[in-house]
Amino acid sequence: MRRRHTCLRVLGAAVIAFSALVAPPAHAQTPPPAEPRWQDCPETTGMQCASIAVPVDWRHPDGETLTLALGRRPATDPARRRGVLIVNPGGPGDSGVGWVRDELPFTSTLRERFDIVGIDTRDTHLRCDQGLRIQRDNLPLLPGATDHQHRVAVNQALARSCRHFSGALYDHVSSADLARDMDHVRAALGEARLNYYGISYGTLVGQTYAELFPSRIRAMVLDSVVDHSLDPRAYVTSSAWGLEDAFAAFARWCRTAQTCDLSDRDPQRHLGELWHAAARGRLRDSRDQPVSPDALSASVDGALRSGELRWHDLGASLADLRVAPDTASAADPATSAQPHQPDRQTTPTDIPDVEHRPTPLLCADWRFDAADPARLDQYWELSVRAAPHTRVNRWSWEWITRCAGWPDATTNPPHRLRVPHLAPVLVANARHDVATPHPWARSVAEQLPGSTLLTYDGARHEVYLPASPCMTGAIDRYLVDRLSPAPDTHCPAVEQPA
Repeated sequence: MRRRHTCLRVLGAAVIAFSALVAPPAHAQTPPPAEPRWQDCPETTGMQCASIAVPVDWRHPDGETLTLALGRRPATDPARRRGVLIVNPGGPGDSGVGWVRDELPFTSTLRERFDIVGIDTRDTHLRCDQGLRIQRDNLPLLPGATDHQHRVAVNQALARSCRHFSGALYDHVSSADLARDMDHVRAALGEARLNYYGISYGTLVGQTYAELFPSRIRAMVLDSVVDHSLDPRAYVTSSAWGLEDAFAAFARWCRTAQTCDLSDRDPQRHLGELWHAAARGRLRDSRDQPVSPDALSASVDGALRSGELRWHDLGASLADLRVAPDTASAADPATSAQPHQPDRQTTPTDIPDVEHRPTPLLCADWRFDAADPARLDQYWELSVRAAPHTRVNRWSWEWITRCAGWPDATTNPPHRLRVPHLAPVLVANARHDVATPHPWARSVAEQLPGSTLLTYDGARHEVYLPASPCMTGAIDRYLVDRLSPAPDTHCPAVEQPA
């Protein structure tokens, strides 16, 4: 759900290389695991690095191990230290070490009271064939833009390459594996109970941890929440609704904002006209170049994903598009509307590469059964019905298409949470989040006994905002003192369209 620069992954690799001299020996860990040996990170002031060995297969703890990089910013007020706060920035596949180093948004309250620890989780170690990954990523996302059976063939070839380059790890990268790793780190750090801050896909890891180790939680914040209880139809419908809801929020602002380039028309109707033109090969940009349905979808989705800060850009980009007259269309409108089709070969390059938002993890956690084109068509119809103006949530659709034909079993399939007793959890989400729609957070809060839902009434992903004392204050009080906000607390939006 979150896109990061590859420099964070490079940092994680550097941490492992740096800490190899002090890493635990590569044999099975027996409780309690040895405490990591922290040393100052190279070229990073105020941060310490270490590593820890975990079993590749938790069913066989005496077998092969994997070394995970750790990064820590120690509490700045040791006399008032509460303990360790483990963070997972989501992605999936984002570097926890890099996030603690470069992106840590926490206020001084949390920095003073907690050692803040990030883990480069096992999914960051997955490697797949570079050429096949690029082929997959270059395939147009929407139905009809590419041969679905070709997509399935690319996915299956990519899966074979992932197994080849990743070895035994390939079969052990579900959120359940990540949760067990995190408990191993908790024990190694000497913490009787876990303090956790999970963002986006990191919220699924947190939920899984709550199922596996409910008595080992002190405090848990789930920020921008993935609902793992959804069946495929509910997943498609609710995620499509999330994008439609975000566009409706934009449209309400645009109708009354003189600075919006679409204020003289109905933005929702205008977008519908653009979709119709794109499907007929008649949509053009400001340079008179054809705009495909896939490109239109990417433009709208990308702007809405950034929240209010991109609303001006969204209005301007949609206003710049024009519908060409019938005579301007090519003889075959579909050909003019669609981008150049990529090479249909599925020949690997035999070059290992990082698999961004690692598909083996996604397909271990989710089951869509989308290898059949008819099933994919059914999902598309559901999506358009739920989102008549925006049509499809590309983030959720990408997951579906990535797992189409993936040859391996879903080892951690979707289900309602089974947690009869639990320390209170704080669930936080934006009202108009595109990546993780607000109803998902409400659903997860209902599945976790004693949890509280905290809502940011804006349009963004990730809601720990230093500019919002309402949000940071509520989250800080919960983590430090375990004081939950009042049920269904709402905080006003603080980011304005720019």
